[in-house]
Amino acid sequence: MKEDLYIRDLEIKQDYEGRINHVALIFGPHHYLKVSTNEEGKTSFVLCVTHHGFEADASTVDSELEKVIWSTRENPEIKVKKIS
Repeated sequence: MKEDLYIRDLEIKQDYEGRINHVALIFGPHHYLKVSTNEEGKTSFVLCVTHHGFEADASTVDSELEKVIWSTRENPEIKVKKIS
C-alpha cells in the first residue's frame, strides 16, 4: 500500500493530570483530523483536506459537530455509509 494511505503523524497530548486533551493525525492522501479540549472544557473537532476544512464545537449534545453529522447523513448528494 502507498505510504500516504496509512494513518500517520499521530499526535497525543495530555494535561498535567494525565488526561488526554489533544489528538491529531494525518490520513489518506491529504486529510487531517484534530480533536482537542481547552482549559474551560470546550471540545473542538477539526477536519481538513490540505488547507481547507472546518472546525466545529463538540462540547455538548446538539453541538455544531452533531449538526454537521446529521446534515451530511441527510444530504442525498453526499454518499456516506451511515452508522446507526
